Formats: sequence, C-alpha cells, structure tokens
Amino acid sequence: MGAFGAAIIALQNKKSSTTLVSREKLLSFSCQTKNTRCKGCENNCLLNIVVFSNGKTFVSGNRCKNVFQNKKVQNFAFNMFDYKRKRLFDYYKPLTMEKAFRGEIGIPRVLNMYENYPFWVALFTKLGFKVALSDNSSNALFNSALDSIPSQTVCFPAKMVHGHIEKLVQKGVKTIFYPCIP
Repeated sequence: MGAFGAAIIALQNKKSSTTLVSREKLLSFSCQTKNTRCKGCENNCLLNIVVFSNGKTFVSGNRCKNVFQNKKVQNFAFNMFDYKRKRLFDYYKPLTMEKAFRGEIGIPRVLNMYENYPFWVALFTKLGFKVALSDNSSNALFNSALDSIPSQTVCFPAKMVHGHIEKLVQKGVKTIFYPCIP
C-alpha cells in the first residue's frame, strides 16, 4: 500500500525534471555478484560482494567488526555495531554522585534495557539519579554468574543478564533497575 501511496503523491506533484536514472542508463546497468567467506574471525560469515560497472562496491552479509581482510574493501567498511553502541551509550553522560541527590541506580546492559537505554538514562538523570551501567558483554561476564541461573533451559541472552547484574553488584550498586515489561 505504501508504494501505491507514493505513486499517487508522485502523480500529484509532477515536476518537469527528475533525479531518477534515465531509461538508457537503466538499460545499460550492470553489476557482478560473487560470494565469499570472510576470513576476519572464526565465524567465516558469508559475504555477498556486488561490483557495479562504475567500480563501486557493495558488501553485505558481514556480522562482526572483523569484516574484511581486503584492504581496498576495508576502506568502505562501516561498523554499524560500534556506531549503535556509541549512539546508545554515549548519548547521556551520567550525573556525578555530588549532583545525584537521589543516589545511584544500576542498569544492566541487556535485552530491552540495551535498546531502551537512552530513555532510561534520560528519565533517571532528570529524576536526580546517577546511572551506573554494567560492562560490555564478554565471555568472562557470562561465566561470572552461571551459578545463579536456576535452569539451564534458559536462552543465552537471558543467562547473560545474570552476569550483568552480578557485575553491577560487584561495583557496589545497591539499587538495580530491571522492570518486567509485558
């Protein structure tokens, strides 16, 4: 339905010029596609490399920061995971303890708390709390609280929560915010 709506709007707002590719250029469009395995780490992700007739390259299928060994392609690499992490967790600077008149509250960097961190840190900062954040996930963090998991049938991300909460406790955080959100 969105395509039909866009077409109707385009018809209503007809202009004499367009930024669309001409019919001739579209007919002469060409690209070559090849698949290869990334050698950046042990994951060996399947990469789809598209080389266009103008020499530009598009690579999809990368799932980690060690995406490309080919230095020419590496220049085009954009680490979306790193960008997202910085965008989420560098968004707000927490209050200092001197300015946090309500004390400190911990937020584990897990599940929906990860995605919604900008909201929670803004809310608690405005309320006068210093927000303490758990460390980045790691194998050591995962293993640090395995003894607190009541069942091994829980999924990996849920098991990781225990490590993040344990890390906040080790940091001396007395109050940890982890709501049940249906």
